[in-house]
Amino acid sequence: MRKSAIIIGVILLVLVSSGCIGGDQPTTEIKTTTPTPTTVTPTTTPAPTTTPPTTTPSPITTIPPTTTPSPTTTVPPTTTPPTITPITTTPAAALNPLIFLSINPLPNAKVGEAYSYSFCKPDLYLTSDLCGGPFDKTTDPTGGEPPYTFRLDTMGGFPPHGIILNLNGLLTGTPTAAGPRTFTVCAIDQTKSQVCREKSLEVEPVFTLTVTKAGSGGGEVTSSPSGISCGDVCSKSFKKDTVVILTATPEEGSTFAGSWSGVCSGTGSCEVTMDSDKTVTATFDLVLPPSLTIDSTSCTVLTRFSWEPYKPSSYMFSGSGTASGPVGTDLKLSQTTLLEDCGAWGSNCLRDSGEPESTNWNTQMEGLSRNVAAGGFVCAPGSGCIEEFKSHDCPT
Repeated sequence: MRKSAIIIGVILLVLVSSGCIGGDQPTTEIKTTTPTPTTVTPTTTPAPTTTPPTTTPSPITTIPPTTTPSPTTTVPPTTTPPTITPITTTPAAALNPLIFLSINPLPNAKVGEAYSYSFCKPDLYLTSDLCGGPFDKTTDPTGGEPPYTFRLDTMGGFPPHGIILNLNGLLTGTPTAAGPRTFTVCAIDQTKSQVCREKSLEVEPVFTLTVTKAGSGGGEVTSSPSGISCGDVCSKSFKKDTVVILTATPEEGSTFAGSWSGVCSGTGSCEVTMDSDKTVTATFDLVLPPSLTIDSTSCTVLTRFSWEPYKPSSYMFSGSGTASGPVGTDLKLSQTTLLEDCGAWGSNCLRDSGEPESTNWNTQMEGLSRNVAAGGFVCAPGSGCIEEFKSHDCPT
């Protein structure tokens, strides 16, 4: 610094002496040179002053502005995304909601009969089956996250007594009492979402129809609607007001000419309306060959010719015997101009249901011939006809 001041002072001294500075007053110039050290001193001070300004501002101005904004601008965007993630999951669930439809009312149940209904579709048949397993796509329920389970909403009632709801949606059991029931079934998926539906189930009263068989023969009685095959199954419960038609079919060697008794009669089909417990009896008879026997014959002279008193002019012939056969057997007697009596088989000589298997018969006839024959024909269904006659000579 001193060297610089000295050099400047020398230069000023040369300029003053040469007349370049000061003009026409040299004395004044010499006086002005005296303060050269003073002029040199102020001139030397700016040199250090210019150096600090260049070095000082650059660290101070650049550092604070650059560091402060960058944390402020970056932090808010980074913290916002975590809030967006939960929001995206909610719409995804809403796009695939749990749906549970199911029919209502449910198919009717009957008192004392096993009942089964599956709320899971396609139907399940075992209580251990899974509703909506990994390989079993369901048609009801759908959506949500399978597999599905089911429960009763106890505030919405209970199924009929004897029926329970299994975890997989299978409604099973045997109802013990008739009447309507209303209850609420809820389908639940793996996210615990649930849809509940009200259900109605009617338990119908039932009445029992019992068939018994009688007679010497055999056969089978069947019903429409099906259920009785007697045979083996001779009773069946039917819901109230069901019309049941019974049909009797005799086995080989038997006939159903014995007919119905109880709530039906006759030999056709039996129609029963089930408004209470009822019993009907079917009678089957063996198809036996009919028989006809002649027990006695007699002949009496009625008149003689007046011109020939020793010769009879007319005779009365009598005969009696027995006949047997199954229901439907027809007895045709000869020599019956005066009397035909078929005994227990009635005036038409045809054995009807309820009449005994055998009967006594009697005939009488008036004639001119001394030689007559008693008897006739007996015909049984399925066996054909036989004939039996016995001759008798009247006295002279």
